[in-house]
Amino acid sequence: MKKRYYLLLILLLYLFKGIIYRSLFSYKKVKNRANITLTDKKVIAQINSIANTEKNTLDKIITNCNKITSNSLSFTFDKVSSNPNDIINHKKANCIGYAALYCSVGNYMLKQQKLDHLYQFKHYVAHIYFLNQNIHTFLKDPFFKDHDIVTVLDYSTHKQTYIDPSLYDYSGIKTVNSL
Repeated sequence: MKKRYYLLLILLLYLFKGIIYRSLFSYKKVKNRANITLTDKKVIAQINSIANTEKNTLDKIITNCNKITSNSLSFTFDKVSSNPNDIINHKKANCIGYAALYCSVGNYMLKQQKLDHLYQFKHYVAHIYFLNQNIHTFLKDPFFKDHDIVTVLDYSTHKQTYIDPSLYDYSGIKTVNSL
């Protein structure tokens, strides 16, 4: 009987992981990073094969960015390039590279679908807060001094959707909260 409760608890935690994560963690933008235009022909061909098959909405573009980024990269703590045109060939990236590729793919897809006048993907450096406490103050390793995320700005409503591409790759959590 106890085993069933544990299995049920694990199932519920898995099903509601995004809600639980967003209730405990939030992100605060510290500074922005420049968006990098895609020039790598392999990435562009991969995007075009997805983008040209159907008319994409913003939600579909976000889903495709998640797929392309998580399928193309694996996380590393090593110092690597953050240029999406380079990392796509090396297949390894840290949070900077994940966010750079995600942002570049998103903006490319918006332009292809002629939606770039409505939305924009932006690359930011952020701090992560756990229960409103900045966790970076407790981490001494320079690698953890900040974290990179992407926001999707809707020009008409000024609403921003916050996305952590490296978190999505590990957990499947699609959006995060901001402070």
